Amino acid sequence: MAHPVIPALALAGIALWSGLLMTGGAHVRARSEQAQVSINGDDLAAMSAESAEAEAILSQGAEAEAPASEPDAQATATPAENAPQMENNSARPAMPGGFDYPVADGTRTLERIAPKALPAPPPAPPKPVLLTRPATAQAGVVTVAGRKLGFAGLVATDPARICKDAQGRDWPCGAVAATAQRQFLRNRTIACDLKDKDWADGSSATCTLGDIDIGAWLVSNGWAEAAPGSPLEKLQDEARKAGEGLFGDDPRQAGTATETP
Repeated sequence: MAHPVIPALALAGIALWSGLLMTGGAHVRARSEQAQVSINGDDLAAMSAESAEAEAILSQGAEAEAPASEPDAQATATPAENAPQMENNSARPAMPGGFDYPVADGTRTLERIAPKALPAPPPAPPKPVLLTRPATAQAGVVTVAGRKLGFAGLVATDPARICKDAQGRDWPCGAVAATAQRQFLRNRTIACDLKDKDWADGSSATCTLGDIDIGAWLVSNGWAEAAPGSPLEKLQDEARKAGEGLFGDDPRQAGTATETP
């Protein structure tokens, strides 16, 4: 049978050993925290020293570069600042009897001259006079409200005029020309470059039906001849060469007395 003192001693040893272990662990943790604090403080001091050194280097570099920037500032100066100052010399005559500065001698004053008048704008073209229900008297002439109006630039065709065809046969070209004009107009309103509505009987004017110049239509189709010196003479030459109207055969034989738009 074991002695009762031995278990008690064993328990006391175990408790002592546990206490020593706990005391040693606390001591180790305290030393570790102290070392960490010391390391962090050293690092902060080193970083502060390096920052101060960097700022000093940058400051010295800026001072060294400052003189070099001065020429650039002069180079970027505006032309007006670099331009030489002109002397305020008084003007003098360019040549004897020629143009000179009006107040060069200091005895004359400037004289205000009225501005030149602007040229008057060209007058607006007169509005055409509209003639309703024009009746055909003969090729080149219409009758409106009992007054006759001829088309400018041509010679009206006599209704009694007789022409010959290629075989030498006569045909009533004057009457056919009047019929061609009548079928072309068909009593439609025409616009004429008359001064006003109170135009005199026997007047002449350039008239249009829509966009078609009536006089040019008559001459180009050979139903009227151009007046001497008229711009319509070229159209007459073309109609003569083509054998149109008065310069060709009787169109009634072919059933094409006129062309109607």
